[in-house]
Amino acid sequence: MAIAAVGDDADRYRAVIESAVDGIIIIAADGTVQAYNLACERIFGFARAEVIGNNVNMLMPAADRTAHDGHILAYRETGQHSIIGRRREVAGQRKDGSIFPMDLSVSETFVGDDIIIVGIVRDISERKETEADLRQANEALRRANAKLEGFTSAISHDLRAPLRTVDGYLSLLREDHTAALDAAALHLLDTVGNGVAQMHQLIDDLLTYAIVGNKGLTISTVSMTAIVDQVMQQELALADQDGRTFDVDLGDLPDAAGDPPLLRQVWANLIGNAVKYTRHRPVAKIKVGGCATPGGAEYWIQDNGVGFDQTQSEHAFTPFRRLHKMSEFEGSGVGLSLVQQIIDQHGGQVWAQAQPNKGATFFFSLPVQLIDKSSRHDSQPDLQPAPR
Repeated sequence: MAIAAVGDDADRYRAVIESAVDGIIIIAADGTVQAYNLACERIFGFARAEVIGNNVNMLMPAADRTAHDGHILAYRETGQHSIIGRRREVAGQRKDGSIFPMDLSVSETFVGDDIIIVGIVRDISERKETEADLRQANEALRRANAKLEGFTSAISHDLRAPLRTVDGYLSLLREDHTAALDAAALHLLDTVGNGVAQMHQLIDDLLTYAIVGNKGLTISTVSMTAIVDQVMQQELALADQDGRTFDVDLGDLPDAAGDPPLLRQVWANLIGNAVKYTRHRPVAKIKVGGCATPGGAEYWIQDNGVGFDQTQSEHAFTPFRRLHKMSEFEGSGVGLSLVQQIIDQHGGQVWAQAQPNKGATFFFSLPVQLIDKSSRHDSQPDLQPAPR
């Protein structure tokens, strides 16, 4: 017996119900199945003829049937049913005896003087498996993060301790024996001291890289113009002693949706690089711009510094991979990889264009921006974004 319908549009209603993805079961007040659509046959494995006329509890695990029969009895005696009008997760049983999870929603209606109960069921086995996989993945991530925390703690303690010892002896040598050392020996002391300082910086950058990768995002609306203005002032104040002239072009930037401290870190690293790699230019030119896009926003920073070979642009974001010698420019090679890590966490992209001795432009995008679409900024870099 197929799903029955009442009225002039019976064939139309029957066709709609039979084509439904979800299972539709109609039962009488005593729990007897009156109708059962094709989706139910797929879900439970029983053909219509095996179900219609029987108690609907045959589609339930044995452990649930007594409770269900009690609900039916209470409904017949009082007219009250605890599951009418509700959606809940229950267990179903297939013809082969296998138990599976399903969503069930139940409603009641009248056909003439008869009360009928309509149940809509959906097999959620795949969803539950996905949830279980996600729980396992989250637990694996939790364990990995715990190991990472232990690793970073070990780095902080085990690597810094011997460096502090070396630093201490270097200080003693300078304080007590400088007069007895010739220029060559003093140069060696300075070389060792610089190496220790670089190692301290490398440890700091490594810890920052590990911590940022393990940090959750706290999203809010961020004024990128305000952040860039503050960071630029700080970096230029530190660079004044170089005796350079700075030509800075800072355009209005679209606001972003992101983690404010992390986005500030992005700009600090990018602006810091622009200041550093224009060190040998009498006039250091730095241009910052951005524009709203249909999917979010793009930002860039351009300089006229030493640049690098475009074929090496991907390596610029590799941790500890340096495109310039340490003797030329200080740094650990972590800054740009940290930028990429932060932008990746925000669901964006970062890329670069550069030419040797003609400067570099770094771009990054952020999706789903909280931008006033009525206000678009048309500032453009001198170099166009590279294809991604």
